[in-house]
Amino acid sequence: MKRGCGVLCVWLASSALARSESNDPTPPPKQAQAVRVPNGSLHLDGRPDEAMWASIPAITDFVQKEPVYGVPPSEAMEIRFAYDDEALWVGARMEVKGREIQAPLTRRDGTFKSEHLWISLDTFHDRRTAYSYGVSASGARMDFLHRSDSEWNRDSGYDPVWEAKAHQNADGWTAEFRIPFSQLRFNAAEAQVWGLNADRWIPSKNEDVFWIPIPKDETGWSSRMGELHGIRDIKPTRRVELLPYAAATGVRGEDEGTPFRDGWDQSSRIGLDFKMGLGPNLTLESTIHPDFGQVEADPAEVNLSAFETFFPEKRPFFTEGAAIFNAVSGYFYSRRIGGAPIGEVEGDAVQYPRTSEILAAAKLSGRSASGLTMGGLFALTAQEEARIFDPATERVRSVPVGPRTSYAVVRLRQELGRNGSGVGVFLSGVGRNLSKGDPLAAIYNRSAFTAAVDFSHRFSRRTYELSGNLGYTRVTGDPADIERLQRSSARYFQRPDAKHVRLDPTRTKLDGGSGSLGLSKGEGRWTFEVRGGFESPEHERNDVGSLATADGVMGFAELGYRQTRPGFFYAWEAGLFASAEKNYAGELQSQRAGSNLSLTWRNYWTSFLSLNVQGRAQDERLTRGGPLMGTPRGWDFRITQGNAFQSPTRFSVSASASGNEDGGSGFSFSGSVALQPSPRFSLSLGPRYSRATTVRQYVDTLSWGRAVTYGERYVFAAVEQDTLVMTLRGSLILKPDLTLDLYAEPFAASGDYRDYGELLAPGSRELRRYGGGETSVTVNPDGSQTIREGADSFVIPQNDFRVRSFRSNVVLRWEYRPGSTFYAVWQQDRSDSAAYARAGFSDLIESRSARGDNIFALKASFFWGGR
Repeated sequence: MKRGCGVLCVWLASSALARSESNDPTPPPKQAQAVRVPNGSLHLDGRPDEAMWASIPAITDFVQKEPVYGVPPSEAMEIRFAYDDEALWVGARMEVKGREIQAPLTRRDGTFKSEHLWISLDTFHDRRTAYSYGVSASGARMDFLHRSDSEWNRDSGYDPVWEAKAHQNADGWTAEFRIPFSQLRFNAAEAQVWGLNADRWIPSKNEDVFWIPIPKDETGWSSRMGELHGIRDIKPTRRVELLPYAAATGVRGEDEGTPFRDGWDQSSRIGLDFKMGLGPNLTLESTIHPDFGQVEADPAEVNLSAFETFFPEKRPFFTEGAAIFNAVSGYFYSRRIGGAPIGEVEGDAVQYPRTSEILAAAKLSGRSASGLTMGGLFALTAQEEARIFDPATERVRSVPVGPRTSYAVVRLRQELGRNGSGVGVFLSGVGRNLSKGDPLAAIYNRSAFTAAVDFSHRFSRRTYELSGNLGYTRVTGDPADIERLQRSSARYFQRPDAKHVRLDPTRTKLDGGSGSLGLSKGEGRWTFEVRGGFESPEHERNDVGSLATADGVMGFAELGYRQTRPGFFYAWEAGLFASAEKNYAGELQSQRAGSNLSLTWRNYWTSFLSLNVQGRAQDERLTRGGPLMGTPRGWDFRITQGNAFQSPTRFSVSASASGNEDGGSGFSFSGSVALQPSPRFSLSLGPRYSRATTVRQYVDTLSWGRAVTYGERYVFAAVEQDTLVMTLRGSLILKPDLTLDLYAEPFAASGDYRDYGELLAPGSRELRRYGGGETSVTVNPDGSQTIREGADSFVIPQNDFRVRSFRSNVVLRWEYRPGSTFYAVWQQDRSDSAAYARAGFSDLIESRSARGDNIFALKASFFWGGR
């Protein structure tokens, strides 16, 4: 009760302070004027030289943010605004003095190394959100959405249908934008007043010029904008857009002649994307049979842990507007929708689906004039089946491996006040079509529900933020399924020494919760954050969210200092942190502390150093369902060096090392180099090598153990693992709307297992080594080991490995008319394994010849809607 009162008192006091500050006098905002022009009087060619442009007032009062805050720019520019019945027009002139313009051709949204101009519009004038549109001096477009009042909170998945051109001349360069009103959201009013800002980036000078710059040690964006006046008598449109597509795919692999493939495996599909405005503030997007064939593949990995790897979302339908749903950490992971099924099958030849087909999905998003952000996502995936060939009957049968599933997600957040404070709610539900007695009911939840409320309160001129969330989860299913969840790596309720949880094989549901509360200071030279949180043992959100482990109470504290005024360094910042976590039984699971230092040199090169240490603890998951096991003291160190990010040739190198008191160690080296051999061609290479010795790698749990370890043998080994990866990317820009992109990743990894043993005692870090004392070891011809202890014996299989893979995408993308796109795609997915040998550079070369598939696809879409 006292704790709740304290939080309430902080909220009320900070609210009173925020209200008093809102009454402080502030200077009037800058203003720009837009002028109506007759339809058809302006022509989009990047040259604002029509007579109409000269009569429009220009804004010219720009100032630097970089390299010297607040001083006039070294080169002048002017921006004018016009509009007709259908679109907002922007005409700009940028002066260039005695230098070449750094403007290689890039793909859309890839203009960070090119000189460019962008404008940002707060069309609701709510001082919270904004649409941004830009163009480089070579004509490549960029666009993103600010979903909150933050300069760097940018949703690059926002891809409206609009046009821009640029032209270089003897005096510099010019640009024209045409932004259809159908692509903007605004309130119906006779006279519009929009928030406005503009930015010109000159990479060759590291000069960033704004109409209204945000101080380097402060945050904000829309709340600090100037105003665009003069737009009158325009109305929000209904914004109906259709994007039908047709796709054809051919797969050719090295297993032709199997029951499932005879030469080419060909397929085709059609689908439809639909977008419609619901009033001025909401947009409904839907997709039927979506196709993501052009999306880049995930990187390869060897995962020796018990936990899932969460890869980033890359599918366009889910990346656009993702920030709306991702506000409460871990409660939404969009890759659950359409993910691979998990049903198990066996057979001499099996054709297993890699994904679950999305039959249809719809998304509703928007923001009201009162500051209410709304998001809704609904999706339906098909039942998936694996095909199994029976050589005895020479027939193929189908076995269900994934049920038909429906997903629903709702997110609401109401902004309060002008400081960006707000409260929100998140709801999600998952339902699966599982009949009584369905074998899949033993491995899938029948239903799942999550709910969370969150708040953030910024006060004292936005300097401090109090934030928190509280969530609830429930999953229901058959007893076998709920037992699976209790035994999973997120919980391990079967642990024999657990005092606060127990395995109940009769349960048909799990109810859990999570929460956090924190206070932070994000502005000024000194910054800090303190935060605490919990996740109950029964907490489960993996049906539509992401959760590695539950059962924790954690605390975190961080202190930082930054210097943004140039001195010996151009800028620098340093930080300290400490964190700890216990489970609900009060057993310490982890404790860490660390420091970091980030430097920007006077030549804009950057350096980063970090040193972290961890203390001894007890880990309830190392034995994977067995008793607690100790973890050692350890440390890790990393150093990274890179040149100026705006350089035409960009490189960085990074090295790290780690160790612990039990003899574990590791080091890694990685680098990247981005080249621009010609204005139309860019190439980047990213090599990485790591070598790690893990001295307590879990292997298996065997019976006939000692009484002290509850009659089980928890077998561990030391493993030396080598990993090599080379990431290659290339882009050939034939013109801004016609690009050829390459992604390739050869991968190799190996692991050498040795020094097998079993846990000596619960809570200990020590192993009872095999081959000493009362045990003997015999190495068999196949590499397995037979362990004998008295009259008992057991076999540990050969675990050494060497794997190789090669994944690549080649994508030709042509936007043949605004919003309409043609794709030609060639993908490779190859992998194999071989007898153990330490992975080396030759494995990267040989990965190209591993067995796998060549996938060829053509896709064309046609945009119909407001332009």
